[in-house]
Amino acid sequence: GFSGPSAWSCTRWCTAATHSISTRYSDEISRAPMVLVNPEIVAHSTERTLREEGCLSIPGEGEDVERAARITVRYLDAQGQEQSLPCDDLMAIAVQHEVDHLDGIVYVDHVSSLKRELIRKRMKRVKENRGQNREAPRPSV
Repeated sequence: GFSGPSAWSCTRWCTAATHSISTRYSDEISRAPMVLVNPEIVAHSTERTLREEGCLSIPGEGEDVERAARITVRYLDAQGQEQSLPCDDLMAIAVQHEVDHLDGIVYVDHVSSLKRELIRKRMKRVKENRGQNREAPRPSV
């Protein structure tokens, strides 16, 4: 998936696409990226699922995240028509992940503070190493 904030956009939209086979979705829906404008999760199951998630915002990292196993999302489609979609499996996870982005939440906000701190330290080291590997700018003459 991809969300507005990831594209430096202040609008509330995201995309979600999965390649999982699900009895609820036709191949067309589950394989083609969907555009969800102003998505709102209006229902979720009490049943939970645990799955590893990663994110372009935190490259090279991934952790198990617990989420609702099934949700219903209400949104406007690319043509501006209101839609409601029940989601399960990977689609439910993808939509929850992308809606979180719209609310300023990343997947590490759902893991323990210890795991979050370990990820923060690793990302800091990556950033420092990148800075050390760059040549200093040469002064222009």
